[in-house]
Amino acid sequence: MARIAFSVAVAPDLPTPGDAVTYQTMAASVRAGDGLQLEAPGTTELAVTAEHPPLFPVVLAALDLGGAGSSKAQRVALSLVAAAGAVVVALLGRRLGGHLVGLVAGGIAALHPIWIQPAGMVMSESVQLVLVPLVLLAGLRARAEPSPARLALVGLLIGLAALNRPEALGLLVAVGIPVVVLADGPTRGRLLGGAAMVGMVALLVVPWVARNHHHLGGVVMTTNTGKTVLGSSCDATFRGPGLGGFDYDCQIGAAAHLLEVGPSPGAPAWDGRSFDDALGASGWAYVRHHLDELPKVVAARVLRMWGLAFSEDQLRFDVGEGRSPGLQRAGQWVHLALLVLAVIGGALGLRSDRRRDVIVLLGPVVLATAATLVIYGGMRMRTGAEPTIAVLAALALVHGRRRVAADPWGPG
Repeated sequence: MARIAFSVAVAPDLPTPGDAVTYQTMAASVRAGDGLQLEAPGTTELAVTAEHPPLFPVVLAALDLGGAGSSKAQRVALSLVAAAGAVVVALLGRRLGGHLVGLVAGGIAALHPIWIQPAGMVMSESVQLVLVPLVLLAGLRARAEPSPARLALVGLLIGLAALNRPEALGLLVAVGIPVVVLADGPTRGRLLGGAAMVGMVALLVVPWVARNHHHLGGVVMTTNTGKTVLGSSCDATFRGPGLGGFDYDCQIGAAAHLLEVGPSPGAPAWDGRSFDDALGASGWAYVRHHLDELPKVVAARVLRMWGLAFSEDQLRFDVGEGRSPGLQRAGQWVHLALLVLAVIGGALGLRSDRRRDVIVLLGPVVLATAATLVIYGGMRMRTGAEPTIAVLAALALVHGRRRVAADPWGPG
């Protein structure tokens, strides 16, 4: 209900330009039977695109075909989809620490001010906050009772998550490998299951990459990488209040310049991949010329992503992307409280007989931090780590309640 209330009564108009409008445009192209298309750079002609991976635009197209054609209807329908994430987090918490941990973790996921907004913003995080806890839940089950089928399911879910947000492909390393290494059972069976997991990821991801190679001439998951690198690699993000963040003016200014000068003499007209490559080259060139500043920038990215610094600038950025100022401010404080609790819960878990499960749960935390070292720091970048934070925070809260009990991992 909280997600629907935000979508109907609080969510502002979708910012233009912005990812939400891009997702909707891609979805409209799918619905029309033209596949994933956007306007080619500098033109009004539609062309094949890989601006974003396909899953979320396809979800929007399916909602539209199902009768949710307006922006408001999409927001409400996405709210119902996103609400499933709270249920999965509850199951994940119960798997780790018992019924009470599950109830608390599910309550956090249901009511967290940051969690309830992505559906109303028509953003891919609304689906990612369902897929990542599903990956973790399937991973814990496969670790305890490994089989090719269970590990293939983990691979299926990782593949879907990667087709929603490309950095989630790293879950194959951050979650998949720990599941296989830490699983019970004979080595041969675990290796066979690991092969099934990798094969399932490839089954989903390779066709998308092959499609991009065929139409765009590159082996890429998305043609949004260069833009992201450029927006996080300029004067505005290497110093001042925007340190470690993302600046749309840097991105848009460079894009406008490239469109004005055009591609190199003799080169074909810009397409999505070549344009993104050129933007990325400009961003990486800036980094190479400012290597002495990179350590402080990387540190700022990590602090910003974990909500430990630059809160005012991050709030301004988040509101600019379509979030509610009041909810986002409240979400910052809720996040900090949960982060402290999650550290306590993680420490407790690593000292218990559930340490192998906790190591699996920490995979998305490691992945989010690693991704932030390369690109900008921001609240969106820790989306995949949010389910782990909720479950470990719930574990700490329940452990505190049971601190006089002999078994804090009891069924409670």
